[in-house]
Amino acid sequence: MQVKSLNATESAEAIKRALTEKSGTLYVSVHLQPKASKTEFAGMHGDALKVRVAAPAVENAANEACLSFFAKMLRLPKSNVALHSGKTSRRKVIALDGVSVMQFLRALSAHVR
Repeated sequence: MQVKSLNATESAEAIKRALTEKSGTLYVSVHLQPKASKTEFAGMHGDALKVRVAAPAVENAANEACLSFFAKMLRLPKSNVALHSGKTSRRKVIALDGVSVMQFLRALSAHVR
């Protein structure tokens, strides 16, 4: 799993705009790019986190790869990571049960090179 480095404009404040926390669940706005050379966090795309996945957008493979990416990054069971909206769109909202904004930012920064 790779995470590209963030530039100055993609600070924690920029990332926080893609996050919404409600009742113990963190919702993450994601711009998904399927069929990439590798699965990685690729910075920001507007107000969403850009995630590239190696899986194609066929038979839900890209969505599953995205959910697995977040589960691995946050060391969560897959049952705590769900697609909240955007099943057939590049723009998705991922629901992370039991994760705070600070936990997400710490996990993301640990994977940024």
